[in-house]
Amino acid sequence: MGFTDIINKIENDGKLKLEQIEKEWDQKIKQQKEKIDKEIEIYVKEQIERLEKDIENDERKRFLDFKLECRNKILEKKRSLIDKVFNEVFNKYLSYDRDIYIQFLESLVKKSVKDRGYQIILNKRDRDELGDKLINKLGDGFTLSSDTVNIKAGLILKKGNIEINLSFDQIFKLKKEKLEQEVGKILNVI
Repeated sequence: MGFTDIINKIENDGKLKLEQIEKEWDQKIKQQKEKIDKEIEIYVKEQIERLEKDIENDERKRFLDFKLECRNKILEKKRSLIDKVFNEVFNKYLSYDRDIYIQFLESLVKKSVKDRGYQIILNKRDRDELGDKLINKLGDGFTLSSDTVNIKAGLILKKGNIEINLSFDQIFKLKKEKLEQEVGKILNVI
């Protein structure tokens, strides 16, 4: 074997070794590329799923906010209608004929107290126009106070430190609270 044969053999062995190393590196590069591609695919898929969930949650939240806003507007309108009806009834009571009004006050006093000795306190207008008539209907044991009270209608009974508020404002407030729940249930407000 000559010198050129040895050099050729070394070159051929070197080429084979180089080809083998290149093959191994190509294989390693291919495996790394597949691994990275798979990781990228998983990452992209996760990000898309997260974005889809975020968008879905944002849309759901906006829908629920809108639904709540609509519900609140409907409830507000129903509440407004209830208030309007109570105000109309209250104003109707205020516009009763004066004789019916006196009868109503008399009945109110008789239902509220069994004993006598009460002072009747009215608003200024009622005291001036109806005070004496009411005292005459109630009979002995009731006196008309010279004081007046700032109420739209009705009266205050006073005996010593005891005051019984029979003003229309107070009566309607109590009735409204009681009836409002029933009406609210019917209208799905409560």
